[in-house]
Amino acid sequence: MSYKESLAPGVWEGMSEEERDGAVRAHAVVCHNHLRSTMLRQGIKEELSFLKEALAEALEELSPEEHVTLHVDGICRAAAKKFFFSASNMYAKGKGATFLAWCIANHSKCIVNVLPQADLGTRLDSSTDVALALYMNRKLYLEWLEVRLAGMGAESKLETCL
Repeated sequence: MSYKESLAPGVWEGMSEEERDGAVRAHAVVCHNHLRSTMLRQGIKEELSFLKEALAEALEELSPEEHVTLHVDGICRAAAKKFFFSASNMYAKGKGATFLAWCIANHSKCIVNVLPQADLGTRLDSSTDVALALYMNRKLYLEWLEVRLAGMGAESKLETCL
């Protein structure tokens, strides 16, 4: 059944050319990563607007030196820098290997979602992958950061920001 046939009688005929064009428009894409990123982009903008308003008072109390951001891409980029683990191509101040060693020593039965890539946030689709790892590992990341910040102090602005 076509879209036109699925409409109630007279609906198609009552539409303007512009409405008909919009009703049957299709977008062809060749990359699922770009498709999901396109859909998420507006949600990210709305989320940022909501968070800025909801957290306005708390944000005023923070100093600029704390580098706190509400931008999802910025948070994903910071996490990728800190937690990405690879035999090569690691961020110089990253602690991916240290974090994984800590997980093995302290949470040997936990599943850790290792970041699949870290192009450091230059593409929204990589930020989407990082966001999944952030969600899946959130308790481990927070515990590890709390231990580091409590025991040794912040080694870098990146850890304090996260």
